[in-house]
Amino acid sequence: MKTPYVYCIFRLDRKFYKRINSDLKSRGYKNVKAIIPIISVLKKSRKGSNEYEDVPLLFNYGFLRMKPEKAFDRYYLNKLKRDIPGILSVSYTHLLAHETTLHLVC
Repeated sequence: MKTPYVYCIFRLDRKFYKRINSDLKSRGYKNVKAIIPIISVLKKSRKGSNEYEDVPLLFNYGFLRMKPEKAFDRYYLNKLKRDIPGILSVSYTHLLAHETTLHLVC
């Protein structure tokens, strides 16, 4: 049977967003994965070569995929926010409004 997951919206730090998943793995957070949509934007063009910069598509926001019982635990989410430097805040109030369905909330 597949493990059900829910998605929490979180606010990210633009300096550290590239290493959020490696920080989650190294600090022992199992079944938690950060999903950050990224696009490549042309930064500058020199002598026929283009230089691109990766920028989060939603500017300062991303999604955390986790188990439903962890998504509704405020203490767990606050600990996650303190432990991972790329996560500034986690929105758990949006998921609490949809507690009966526990499907993808974005």
